[in-house]
Amino acid sequence: MNAKLNALERGGSSSRCFASDFRQQGLNKTSLNNRCYISVCSSSGKFIYIMVGSFVLICRTPGQKLNSPPGIEGGLTCPSSFDNYCQSKKTCPYHCNKNGACIDGKCLCTGA
Repeated sequence: MNAKLNALERGGSSSRCFASDFRQQGLNKTSLNNRCYISVCSSSGKFIYIMVGSFVLICRTPGQKLNSPPGIEGGLTCPSSFDNYCQSKKTCPYHCNKNGACIDGKCLCTGA
């Protein structure tokens, strides 16, 4: 489905999902209204930086509506609570040394 939307989504341990209907220009809206992008909270927790393709969108206020970067259309809604969003992401030390998956801040090792 992502290939049809071509919404420049990225997965991985740094990726989070947002309420968004970003899609390739010219495509009709779909019932899928969540998109996943790499995101980082500022050290102060007052901003959320979201990487969409090669563009960085900035959430400055909770619930803010952001327009799409060039090349796609639609919108993205920033989280309603920056505190919850920024504190709820638990990461694993050294990304589990690339030997497993990080689940709720704990490594689930895959072994070698």
